[in-house]
Amino acid sequence: IKEIHIGFAGQNVRLLGPTENSILTICTFNKHLSQELCRTLLRVVSCKSANYKSHPLLQADLMQLSLDWRSDAPDLLLPGGLLVTCKFKKILADLVYVLHGNMVKDKPSLGDVNLLLYTTVVAEVTSHTHSTSFTQFVLTDTQVGLVQEDSVFFPLPDSIVMVPKRAQFDKIVLRSRSDLRCVLVAE
Repeated sequence: IKEIHIGFAGQNVRLLGPTENSILTICTFNKHLSQELCRTLLRVVSCKSANYKSHPLLQADLMQLSLDWRSDAPDLLLPGGLLVTCKFKKILADLVYVLHGNMVKDKPSLGDVNLLLYTTVVAEVTSHTHSTSFTQFVLTDTQVGLVQEDSVFFPLPDSIVMVPKRAQFDKIVLRSRSDLRCVLVAE
């Protein structure tokens, strides 16, 4: 393992080796489980030192780190070259841009799009042309939406050259919050 990449809002952990064929994405769907997995990997792989235990990526609220433009989650480079990283700000910028481009009603200016929640859900959306399963639920000040994220190949790692076969975010369904009366959530 050369790099441990923590996915947006802690929804997954991606382990990267030296080549495109050595990528493993573990979808935890849980920020606490992602952090525990990372801490366990660091204990097992190489880290005898306790210096990393208080690092924000391993202790702080990953949802808050992901959604707050002012938060700081620096990379953690460990002895032996193992890198623990995230690309929260890049993913947030890309996601806000894509969401803004797909808003129709109650569309704020791009700078005023405020992402409030990003989490993984199981949802089935059926239209007259097709039925698609979406997995990421997004909530902004003005919109509610479902997005399918490719967390296996995105964000593109710096250490491996590869060309993804699809966009990071696609199959986007957004609805203005003013058009919704209620959202039913089954347990």
